[in-house]
Amino acid sequence: MNEIKRQLVHGSGIIFSIMVILNRELAFFISFFTIIFLFLFAYFRTFIRKNKKIEKFIKDYERKEEAKFPFKGALYFFFSISLSIILFPKNIASASIAVLSISDMLSTLVGIKYGKHKFYVNKYKSLEGSIIFFISCLLILLFYTNFYNALLISIITTCIEVFPYVNDNISIPLTVGFLMIML
Repeated sequence: MNEIKRQLVHGSGIIFSIMVILNRELAFFISFFTIIFLFLFAYFRTFIRKNKKIEKFIKDYERKEEAKFPFKGALYFFFSISLSIILFPKNIASASIAVLSISDMLSTLVGIKYGKHKFYVNKYKSLEGSIIFFISCLLILLFYTNFYNALLISIITTCIEVFPYVNDNISIPLTVGFLMIML
């Protein structure tokens, strides 16, 4: 259940995809200060008496393997949003953030529920989740570029998303953004 809650929060990142088009500076400001807040909270949490309600909230939204460093996934997520806003023109930043928010969320939810065919290179990813990632990535990118570019970017990003060597919160938007610039 906590992974579903976590992914719904992940999906709410679509707000930044829209916000970067409307007010790039505000989108950056909010994402950057969210990073600072989460980092400081995680850091100072080790020194203060733990509040049961806050600890329950963290437990509800964090993966068990990230319990020692709360908000690690959120830090990566907001870092990549901030990086996308800095590195890319606003339409490309918007596309990168949209794919990160929606495609990654959908692939995780589908992979958890229906993922039967795990990849050899990454036992946490499934063929079923990757198919949904590809389809949703393609549909999102069609709002930003032509069909052939969207198809190529979706194929490459889906392949990169499977590999466990880089956190996908970083690899997804950077892959989408740099490929959109190159094409």
